[in-house]
Amino acid sequence: TKLERERKSQNVNVSLPVILTEEQWGNELQWIDLNAWTTKSGRKNEKQIKIYDARKVDLSDTNPEDMCIGSSCVLAVSEGYIIELIRHPDRQEYAHLEAKFAIADLEKITSRRSLKNLMILHFGKSSGTEKGPTKCAYVVQESRKCIDLIKAYYVANFTN
Repeated sequence: TKLERERKSQNVNVSLPVILTEEQWGNELQWIDLNAWTTKSGRKNEKQIKIYDARKVDLSDTNPEDMCIGSSCVLAVSEGYIIELIRHPDRQEYAHLEAKFAIADLEKITSRRSLKNLMILHFGKSSGTEKGPTKCAYVVQESRKCIDLIKAYYVANFTN
């Protein structure tokens, strides 16, 4: 494709996210190529960024039937962060950063039986792009795998 030819001509390392800027798409957001986003550098035992399709949930209503399931998003989980990305409306392989949370600030992960695949992340202090105690909720297609990966990263990197 044209983008791949431009990338090769500029000698861009394809293992890093390819970011399109406002000059290329005419807006203020920077778009990350999800297909090229990887942490591979050849180091032994290096962890990959894992991407999960999700939907943001508004927990302001306590009645489960009134919970608003919002726009679709992508959760990228790395060794240190949980990153919420919003896909480009026309090019689904691109997304922009919406929010970023440090796994080290994670206090607990909960769910509710009333909503299948719901994952609620509780952060105790200012985390990433959010200020103060934060609670974020997502309906994740592979919620069990996502939760297990977050727990594994937390135990491996942030416990004694």
